[in-house]
Amino acid sequence: MPEKQQNPLISIHRDDAVTFAGDRWQPGTTHYVKIYGEFVSSGLLAKIPGNALKVLLALALGSSTLGDDSDDGQRFFDDLKAKGIVTDADRGRLFCYLEHTDICRLTGLSKNTVTAQTKQLVNLGLVEKRVIPKGHGEGSYNLFFIRPAAQIDKSDALPKTGTATAAPPV
Repeated sequence: MPEKQQNPLISIHRDDAVTFAGDRWQPGTTHYVKIYGEFVSSGLLAKIPGNALKVLLALALGSSTLGDDSDDGQRFFDDLKAKGIVTDADRGRLFCYLEHTDICRLTGLSKNTVTAQTKQLVNLGLVEKRVIPKGHGEGSYNLFFIRPAAQIDKSDALPKTGTATAAPPV
């Protein structure tokens, strides 16, 4: 009997888009996070503080697929694998690498608050954090795997204010 697939709590959508900027259309990308009803009905929303949600959204929107089909994505995956940071089982997982200072800037939170909130996200099972030493006593990098959002969906089902999913008529 096939195993029942669990519904995601969140998924990150990344679509190619065209945005009108001033006097012309500019190609770009639209990102958004879709939160499912299970996020609320599971009781998780009551457990996660607002600052942790800010950090989770920053990580989710900064995420990409590990070892994607691009040359850069493949090189990055091979480099992490050679260093023993990831395994073949991690390929295709949604991950995020943001500098601690970037997370602070994006969320408006202090360094200590970001540290505490990422720890809470790990304890809640929403992210997996791997610490990678920079070497020579220079500190470390943090690599986050977004757990409930196991994939990036490509969808144009949701309306996007200010963007178009196709080029404008000429």
